Amino acid sequence: MKTRQAWASAHGQELVEFAFASVVFMTMLLMVLEGGIMIWRYNMLSNLAQAGARWAAVRGTKNTAFGAVTYADLQAYITSQDSAVTVTTTPASTAPSTLNAGDTITVNVSRPLPPAVAFMTMTGTMTASASLIVAR
Repeated sequence: MKTRQAWASAHGQELVEFAFASVVFMTMLLMVLEGGIMIWRYNMLSNLAQAGARWAAVRGTKNTAFGAVTYADLQAYITSQDSAVTVTTTPASTAPSTLNAGDTITVNVSRPLPPAVAFMTMTGTMTASASLIVAR
């Protein structure tokens, strides 16, 4: 039989073990949550680059159906979906309407890393790019 003092010290030990285990568990849970949010944001940025490349490729080949589409129009299209992004193209600052069939347009989209969700703070820039060939 355990004495009253043995029971009291055992309950104190369980409390300390629970405190340590819960801190480790919550840290891991928040890290997984923040990692998931970062992956989600990268996927959104990647989709934005793909949409911009498609938008530019469709309006290429000096097509008069869309009129004279400029680099500023491409930037306006992408930033209308996310105002925090920076847009560059390869070839640099090329108006999509000046591209010929067979030319490749690459749209690079970048944005600063979002603020931390939990206690982890990361600095830097998240970038994504997409390339398409102007078909006709």
